[in-house]
Amino acid sequence: METKEKLSLKEGVAFFIQRFRIPLLGLLGLLVIGIIVAVVMEEVQKSNLASTTAIIEDLETAYEKINSAKDETEKKVSQSTFDAVAAKIEASYTGTFAMQRADYLRGNLQFSAKDFAAAELSFQKAEKDFSAGYLSPIALMNAAISAEVGGNLTKAQTYLSEIVQHNNQSSPMVVRAYLNLGRLAEGEKKWSTARDAYQKILDGYNSSNWTKLARDRIIFLKAQGLL
Repeated sequence: METKEKLSLKEGVAFFIQRFRIPLLGLLGLLVIGIIVAVVMEEVQKSNLASTTAIIEDLETAYEKINSAKDETEKKVSQSTFDAVAAKIEASYTGTFAMQRADYLRGNLQFSAKDFAAAELSFQKAEKDFSAGYLSPIALMNAAISAEVGGNLTKAQTYLSEIVQHNNQSSPMVVRAYLNLGRLAEGEKKWSTARDAYQKILDGYNSSNWTKLARDRIIFLKAQGLL
């Protein structure tokens, strides 16, 4: 009886396979295709990562050579190399960290050359290139500094407000943004606006290195009868 039941079970499985062999083969084919696609995708991602890393290294090397150039001729050659690599990144790596890095470094070079308007635009673009990247709030801060040095205080305040509104409140750039908003407000004699910016630091960032400065500014404004 037991042997008969075992044979019946085997026969049942064989019958099931025979009857549904085409759907089963199709399912097996899809499974194999899925595995192949997953392996290919993994290799593509590895290849893309290696390619991105390599081109960023080329960009960084050119950037360092510009900064360490001994004369204008050497600087121009390195600048040409940097521009060529940046153009390649813009053509093939749009929306990536590589693109953000290229615009960020370009902004640094323009700022060093005292082309503050161009630097502001490069830093602003860097923030947009890859908004999820860690460089985004830093780029926006640099855009604010460029705008301020270039004489556009309203634009600087706009960038600083964007940092406060759109970034993780634990970011050190947020604290610096509040501090600079307070400083710019003081320059415009908007004392209560300045105090409010400094108070944000006292309320939410007690452990920050900027907390003492923010507290001192409020004490000073009060001592001067401005609040």
